[in-house]
Amino acid sequence: MTLLDRFGNPLKAPQKQVLLEEQSAPTLTGVRSLWNENVASGLTPSRLARILKESGDPGGDFRDYLTLAEEMEEREPQYRMALAQRKLAIRNLAPVVEAASKSAKDKEISASVQRMLDTTAFRSTMMHLADGIAKGFAVAENLWRMDGSFWSLPRIVQRDQRHFQFDRITGRELRLRHDGVFEGVELPQAKYVVHIPTLLSGLPIRQGLARTACWIFMLKSFSLKDWMSFLEIYGMPFRIGKYGPNASKEDKRALLKAVANVAADGGCIIPESMLLEFIETKAGNAGENAFKGMAEYLDDQFAKLILGQTMTSDDGSSEAQANVHDDIRLLILRADGDDMAATVQRDVVDPFVAFNHGAHVDAPQVTFPVPDPEDIKLLMDATKTFVEMGGTVPAGPVREKLGWRDPVDGEEVLGGTKKEEPPKEPTPKDAAEAMRRLFDKTASPMSIAADDITEGFAEEMTAEWEEQLSPLMDAIRKATAAATDFPSLLKALENVTTGDVGLGGRLAAATFVARIMGGGREDG
Repeated sequence: MTLLDRFGNPLKAPQKQVLLEEQSAPTLTGVRSLWNENVASGLTPSRLARILKESGDPGGDFRDYLTLAEEMEEREPQYRMALAQRKLAIRNLAPVVEAASKSAKDKEISASVQRMLDTTAFRSTMMHLADGIAKGFAVAENLWRMDGSFWSLPRIVQRDQRHFQFDRITGRELRLRHDGVFEGVELPQAKYVVHIPTLLSGLPIRQGLARTACWIFMLKSFSLKDWMSFLEIYGMPFRIGKYGPNASKEDKRALLKAVANVAADGGCIIPESMLLEFIETKAGNAGENAFKGMAEYLDDQFAKLILGQTMTSDDGSSEAQANVHDDIRLLILRADGDDMAATVQRDVVDPFVAFNHGAHVDAPQVTFPVPDPEDIKLLMDATKTFVEMGGTVPAGPVREKLGWRDPVDGEEVLGGTKKEEPPKEPTPKDAAEAMRRLFDKTASPMSIAADDITEGFAEEMTAEWEEQLSPLMDAIRKATAAATDFPSLLKALENVTTGDVGLGGRLAAATFVARIMGGGREDG
């Protein structure tokens, strides 16, 4: 099978080897060296303006700008925290791969793509690609592997943005820096993952948030420097040396030296004709809160620039404001997810499908959806009210919303009502025992359940009829044997007794049960 790129163009043999080998590794010297001069130290407005101008022109040199963007993350906690919040939100988005159709082959392709993206290594790659939010673009190199005829992507290597450049005509085509090649080297198809988030219209290098953040960084560095200088003398009395009209130059120099050293030495000597006065600085008079207020104001600008709001780092003023800010956060995250999905689809999924199944096969679509946050308390209150009104709700979806699984058989559970066991099917033996209890004089009639009487009653009566009639039959036989004629027999039968055998009670119970089984009819 001819190997095709995502545009359906055949790849020549040398290009296949390019896909398998590392092409943009850093070097000890040259244009891809990792050594860079410090930029943030001593940054001035004029120097910053020059750096931004050089980096913003098509084909311009943006290495100092990218170095400054990196150093800002190292030096400024608020800037780093805000960027980390946005990057981590993207990293934690789960990829969802939808098959191109319902056919078995497309579902199989979708499953293989899902397995490739559902790894911690790929989430780390997403974290690196999210750096394009600050710097305008981010790059990673695909290191493909060929197992027989199957192409896999076990490694995606993060690359330093300073090792690349944009073309000098359009300022949009990214190229690899290479020693001796002024215009850089064209990037092979399917070899690199280039993430350029849509943050601003215009050239990619001018879209990064670091271009705005660098001005905030510089102003805050000035404010902190002045604040530190203020703190060196804050609380110390202000020293004023006074000299008389006839003081010589030597006297003035001595007084100046005393004023300069008194704070460190804690003491000095001056001529009697001179006066050294200490003026105490009182809280509130020197505007000591001005520096802190400036620093906090600039911190808020970092948060607004990167997160669109400030309440993730500071307390808000109302619940309504918190809801508005949360909506803004979701809008930004959804936009970041769409940008990431477009990059992964173009530079990872499409080549993977084209290499293994051909360019004519439709690739599955990858997305990074952002679920809407749910108010669990509101959901439970609504569910409780609905159930109390007589409605029914399946327990499975509710457990899923709360993050609980279904309990397994025999597992101890919290809450709920105990399920009633189905009634045990009575046996003839159980019915016989119920009848015995019925005719037991010591048994309470209320302790005998109706079901115990009716179930198996016929079997019980049939099984014990000889035993029940035996006393009566014995008495009749005895009366018959003693009679000499028919009148004497009738008289003997009138005096027949069965003794205390409970036959009358049994007959009464049988009649009662028969009426129950017959639906309570009075007509037999």
